[in-house]
Amino acid sequence: LRAALAGLAFGALAWFWFSRFHLEDGFTAPDWFDYCSGVISLLEDEARLWPLKRSQAAGGPAAWAAARLGIVDGLLLSAAVGAGLMGSMLYLWGAALGGPRAGIATTALALTLGPVVLQARSLTFYPWVTAGLLAAGAGASAAVRWPGIGTMLAAGVGCGLALLMDVRALIWVLPALGIALLAAALREGRGHMRVLRMVALLLPIWASHQVGYRAFPGASYSLEQQVDVRALHARMGSRDPALQPPYEYPSRYVWGRQDPTELPRTLGFLASQAALTPPADAAALTDPELIAA
Repeated sequence: LRAALAGLAFGALAWFWFSRFHLEDGFTAPDWFDYCSGVISLLEDEARLWPLKRSQAAGGPAAWAAARLGIVDGLLLSAAVGAGLMGSMLYLWGAALGGPRAGIATTALALTLGPVVLQARSLTFYPWVTAGLLAAGAGASAAVRWPGIGTMLAAGVGCGLALLMDVRALIWVLPALGIALLAAALREGRGHMRVLRMVALLLPIWASHQVGYRAFPGASYSLEQQVDVRALHARMGSRDPALQPPYEYPSRYVWGRQDPTELPRTLGFLASQAALTPPADAAALTDPELIAA
């Protein structure tokens, strides 16, 4: 109940007050074409209109609301509800670490961050993506604090939902899942209880993987494609031959479509990306005068 009230307060404050410090207009609409066409795709069952970087699970609430209110108002209602869920998950995460007061403090402090409160007025699917990531973090913290079968199941559900919301969620979910798995295996208890805790944690992940193909169409951009910085450096003007297309990838991570045994290849690719040094001949994408202003 406290989490629900915290989410309601967070969503209302973000929508009516704190987002207004960062906006000149009523809402913000980055990549508007993606989300508009995505909602139309779901409403009219037109697969060719779906933006291949997005998850249909994250877009489902907006499509449901758009069928009743229209596309713009549907996206706004979806964002407002998603922001409320973000607030609830923030409360649960803080409360798992330090009790109810820490939960309130966590939720209140999040209102000071522009990119967080702006999600309440964004015509995007990101509030639901963020809520999923926060659910993974909150569930893992609760699993460590109270390592019972129920909390392990909740942690698995949070991680599983996050993986359905965005391909890039893997980067956040793996640490959360690893922490919860350690808590399930290492906390005191009889051997069969440890096994039950791990099963409760991993069962929702398995179920999430089984339905992942419904969230991500077959042609969806893989994680490797979405995080490849070589393409960014090439667009910034670098002439380094190693950064020029076409690009080859050792794996193609899309949740529900890639065999889990290929995950080590995906992680190896991410590690190689992190080791890339920005080339000296790559110019900034944003106009320096705009940055200064």
